[in-house]
Amino acid sequence: MTKRLRLGVLSGLLGGLLLGVSPVWAEQPWLGLGLELSPQGGALIAEVYPGSSLYELLTSQKLKLGESVVALDGRPVGKPADLVALIRRQKPGQVVTLRVRSQSGQTRELAVTLLSRPSDEQMAQLSMQLEEERQKRLIGQPAPDFVVEQLHGPKLPAAALAGTLAALRGQPVVLVFFASWCGPCLREIPHLTELQARRPDVRVLALSTEESDKIRQVIARFSPGFSVARDLDRKAYGAFGVASYPTTFLIDASGVVRAVDHGSLTTVEEVLGRTPKASR
Repeated sequence: MTKRLRLGVLSGLLGGLLLGVSPVWAEQPWLGLGLELSPQGGALIAEVYPGSSLYELLTSQKLKLGESVVALDGRPVGKPADLVALIRRQKPGQVVTLRVRSQSGQTRELAVTLLSRPSDEQMAQLSMQLEEERQKRLIGQPAPDFVVEQLHGPKLPAAALAGTLAALRGQPVVLVFFASWCGPCLREIPHLTELQARRPDVRVLALSTEESDKIRQVIARFSPGFSVARDLDRKAYGAFGVASYPTTFLIDASGVVRAVDHGSLTTVEEVLGRTPKASR
């Protein structure tokens, strides 16, 4: 099992446990939601897993992220734990009725068939797919900003102390999330070095959440030809929803996310190839 798969398993198990599903029990009911506490009460729908009964409603926009489940079969749901408890009492194949409240406060009812919880391996794959879909929703949106501790490479502007991407505005950014233990990440370093040399108008910036000494070991071993920094308090990782490595984003000169890749640079390079060189 790869490191990325392990991360996906963890994410998947947490997603299952949000609905009270123990990973060691067989044939447990599965609704396939990632839940958060809603400030207005109820179980806020933060994620919908591919393969779940609600996923088709999400893709057809009959259900939206940010809406809240407020009742199941007429029983009130005041918080995620309430929905967990109610789901535990059901069986796979059973049809339940969810009362869902929109962000504008309107409620409606949805009939949903509970499925059997996927295997751990299936949950791992679903979790990876969910991560990729979550990050694709960033495409076309302003990239969230963050602050880093630079450890290597071309210096970031002094203004980066207030906001890294804001300081790099006017220049495309290839933002790479990596880890020292990630084999594909390490194999990608020469390619990123070549990309930085070929496109000096672009800023390649690689981030890790690890301790500085771990990151410096990678720097000493590979001498990257691009900027390397430590993501302070995992703020960039959290803002971009990163849970597997390597994950790479292309951010254009105006600060908008244009592409994302997982485990390769194929899409990022393709979109970058169509991006005019910035004058510096």
